[in-house]
Amino acid sequence: MPARLVRPVQAPSVRTVASCICSAVPRVSSQTSKRCVRAVAAGSSSAARQLSTSTTAAPLPQGAGWPWSANFASNVTPRVQSLVGRNLHLHPSHPLNIMKTKIERYFAQTFAESGQPVFRTFDSMNPKVTVVQNFDQLNVPRDHVSRRLNDTFYFDRETVLRTHTSAHQTELMRAGHRAFLATGDCYRRDEV
Repeated sequence: MPARLVRPVQAPSVRTVASCICSAVPRVSSQTSKRCVRAVAAGSSSAARQLSTSTTAAPLPQGAGWPWSANFASNVTPRVQSLVGRNLHLHPSHPLNIMKTKIERYFAQTFAESGQPVFRTFDSMNPKVTVVQNFDQLNVPRDHVSRRLNDTFYFDRETVLRTHTSAHQTELMRAGHRAFLATGDCYRRDEV
């Protein structure tokens, strides 16, 4: 279902960014996450780091279909590998590029400070990311179905083809970007 923009989105506040940073740690309880957000918003990054790293990871589910099972093998087929790097969103006459351009233009015109766009755009990031970037930093539980071999393309136990561009959000936030649009080809083992 396509998303609808009901009202203009404001640039993220310190609290929003703090929430993203704190939620990027796997398996943080909601109460710990709230304390972490308060600590980051108050400017205490060391307190937030201590709170966000004080949890233990859930045990790994067992059985076939998980990348850490004994019978693991890369599920990136030669056909899928040949599609990596097509970057359809960068081809000027492709529908994805047309839509991307319209969205970027809207954000550049709507959200500007002193005539300069607030949102930076990133559209040439490597689609090969770590499991940590694709799942762990986004707080996807270790037993979530999206981590299974039949939902994600794994090169090895620690490297995947990104299933969403959110895999780059913590990397961009750490680089100091407070507002950005990330576009790129994503790879899922979906059935239509």
